[in-house]
Amino acid sequence: MLLLASTQESSNDLIIKYYGTNEIEISALANSIINIANVIQGINSELYTGKVIQIEISSIENGSFIVHLRIRAFLQNLRRTVFTNDNISTTANIIAIVGGIYGLMLFLKGDKPEAIEKEQNEVIVKNDSGETMIVDNRVYNIYIGNNEINTYAVKSIESIQKDNRITNFELQDSSGQTLVNIPKKSFPAITEKEDIAKAHNLRTITKQGILNIETLSFDHRIKWIFYYEGHKISAKIKDEEFTKMIDSGEQFAKGDKLEAEIEITQEYDSSVDVYIIKSYTITKIINHIPRNNQPRLDF
Repeated sequence: MLLLASTQESSNDLIIKYYGTNEIEISALANSIINIANVIQGINSELYTGKVIQIEISSIENGSFIVHLRIRAFLQNLRRTVFTNDNISTTANIIAIVGGIYGLMLFLKGDKPEAIEKEQNEVIVKNDSGETMIVDNRVYNIYIGNNEINTYAVKSIESIQKDNRITNFELQDSSGQTLVNIPKKSFPAITEKEDIAKAHNLRTITKQGILNIETLSFDHRIKWIFYYEGHKISAKIKDEEFTKMIDSGEQFAKGDKLEAEIEITQEYDSSVDVYIIKSYTITKIINHIPRNNQPRLDF
């Protein structure tokens, strides 16, 4: 949740500085802050903290344009924040990871790492210029594996990119220590690379197999339901020759088999080191095998 507040209680702050101006267009500011808040909430989910995160705007200052986000953590069954060391540690970790995500985004300019080397809780990342950066492994895993968080981070920069008065975007922790400073000249390279995780962690493999028809539809917008290798799946059929078979009056029924080429899209989950199936597409029907003695459905 994102709230407005003026409380002075002890908590962890994330300080956002928009350099170069004392004024900023309200929709650009709102969109930037909301997307940063979404990054924070996404990181909390990725860390499985078991805490609810409340984010408040505690103050907006002049100088450059400065926004203080006050971040509180509390157990889900409590109605108020209890300032325990554990809760404060949770928000401090989240703020550090937020800074790490933006820092890695700046370092790689949205590109895939040229090389990585994992060492215990850290990852040594090499960019395409041959430079190296050491990051917390949680930062690296989120950057590589969570497209939603990356998209929010990119949009927080994209929201302010067109404001010519802004020269830099900076994040600081509660003590005022700079976590990352992104110059305006780096904005385009970052915002043009929105699908960081999606582009670099998806792969497609093609298999030939037998599909048992469960539910069929000849509306091209609707997926068919099949059983494939014992699992129930849904898939669109993208085969013009198969469409011609349907148009010529070929009959199909529940339980019929289709021998087909199947395109399987998988996404890498770095937390468990495995590719997870995201979708199926039938690219070619090789053979239609009617079910014996099955009543035909004539379309």
